[in-house]
Amino acid sequence: MEAFTDKGRMRDLLREMPVRVIMNDQAAPLGAARCAAVQAGLL
Repeated sequence: MEAFTDKGRMRDLLREMPVRVIMNDQAAPLGAARCAAVQAGLL
């Protein structure tokens, strides 16, 4: 978090920004598949 927020004049903004850590290695392909399904009208 220190490296993330250590950005000079942006520090105050970044300190207030919520940060989440995604532990699922399949998050990107699952999100892409959901997006494709929504665009295809399947969801």
